[in-house]
Amino acid sequence: MKSSRATYHRFIAEHTRHPDQIVRSEAARLLGEIGDKAAVPWLVDMLKKDARHSKINAIYALAEIRDRRAIPVLLEISRDPGVFDFNGFYNHDMIRIAAAIALALLGDARGEQQISDLLRLEAGEAFRQLTPYVSGLSDAPLLRPFKKKCVIRPDQLRKPGKGFNTVRDARIAESLRHDKTPAARACLLGYCKHYSRYVRAHAAESLSILDSSPVFTRFLKTWLRKEKAAFTRIKLAFLLVKRGAAASRAILLQGLKDPDFFIRATAIDALATLPESSAAPHIQLCLEDEHFYVRLCAIEALEKLRCTKAKGLILTLFQQDHPRVQMQAAKYALATRSLAGRRETVK
Repeated sequence: MKSSRATYHRFIAEHTRHPDQIVRSEAARLLGEIGDKAAVPWLVDMLKKDARHSKINAIYALAEIRDRRAIPVLLEISRDPGVFDFNGFYNHDMIRIAAAIALALLGDARGEQQISDLLRLEAGEAFRQLTPYVSGLSDAPLLRPFKKKCVIRPDQLRKPGKGFNTVRDARIAESLRHDKTPAARACLLGYCKHYSRYVRAHAAESLSILDSSPVFTRFLKTWLRKEKAAFTRIKLAFLLVKRGAAASRAILLQGLKDPDFFIRATAIDALATLPESSAAPHIQLCLEDEHFYVRLCAIEALEKLRCTKAKGLILTLFQQDHPRVQMQAAKYALATRSLAGRRETVK
């Protein structure tokens, strides 16, 4: 018996009540990506009852769906997120700020007032963590107070050094892709030599957005030859393939066989976002990977590639696998149903 669209949707929605907070968080994220307004009651319920910081994904999902039924709970959460808090722990304030931003996205001006105490303070870690998200939003009037608070200050644009904070620097490197100033470019070039493979990767991606010149393409090629970290090499190869350097695609395919499951997953994500779909057969093999996260990423990638050839195996994973894999398979099933009657990119 074939499962209905409602069955798949409800399967994901019910996981917003799963005992594992990561599973709940992933369920909320997927519901936001689906964008179905039927998810709103589930997400509202999650915000009311979930006492962990993972509930922030429910806020992002509601902001994505843009249903005004969420306004009452967002007002409540922007005032009191219902999670533990202590000095120096920024997640509590992040939830309040995210809820206020979601209100602004829904056209409700009360979000700014709800977090006026935070807006009066010097921008702290909570705003910094949200900067990549906020900097990519529009300049709509209701969003300006939040965007102003999330601007990267000149004193933060420092050269790499031993005292750098990896998470902070990664957020800055990601946010600066929206900043075309010479100071931002200088900071990103400095981050290309950062000790963290993640910061280097973010810096490369941001610079690639800001600079489409052949000179920067040559810079990436030289960097790739010298780079040792597999994660950063995959990111550099991905950027080069997007710029027409087809030879770098081999590095992405090699990444699918790396002994580190995270590298395999990173390679899958990179291959799925390229402007061609010939990688689908290679990604399909990853549906049988030993690590659940690699299987999850393979399903997500095949959905992006509009590939239906592996649908039978993916629906088998939906029946029995890790909950996060099952949810991703349910989302794939919803997406491929929408392809019915249309020509898929990959047969």
